[in-house]
Amino acid sequence: MTQLTLKLGTRPSFKTSPRPEKVSLGRSKRVEILKCTVYVIQSDIDGGHRCDANRCMHKVAIARTLSATLKVEISSLRVRVDATGIRFHYKGRRWHAVLPRKVKTTLIAYDDPKNRHTVKPHAYTFQAIRGAKVISITPERQEQMYDAHLARVAAGEPERTRHRSLRSRIVGIQ
Repeated sequence: MTQLTLKLGTRPSFKTSPRPEKVSLGRSKRVEILKCTVYVIQSDIDGGHRCDANRCMHKVAIARTLSATLKVEISSLRVRVDATGIRFHYKGRRWHAVLPRKVKTTLIAYDDPKNRHTVKPHAYTFQAIRGAKVISITPERQEQMYDAHLARVAAGEPERTRHRSLRSRIVGIQ
């Protein structure tokens, strides 16, 4: 890891690194940044599912790249991709990166059945910023949620389902 000092209002230049870099902003704030280059290949495009954030081409490519770069299992990263950005877990922390404009446009084209054929293999780079710690749900809380679920089912309330739609997928793109 490299310690960089940064004056407010300037932009650091980073070399691609498999490990997060620490950046000092001003006196008290330290930011860890992970820069990564993702290659979306044809098998990601063909094997992905449209309007599904868990199985889209970008999620598969990002998970594969992060797993190889950070040398961890894909399942431990918990990668999520939507129109606003990329989120994943690494070393007990949440990480967030803003999607580049090119990725947003390919995401919209990929989810549209009429324009899906226009998406070609491509590459892009993102910078993820380390966020808050991941706090696990305790077994007592899981039991409480399960009891509430059983009470809703007994009361005749319908199951809570996840509706996957194009609108929910691209909310936030302007």
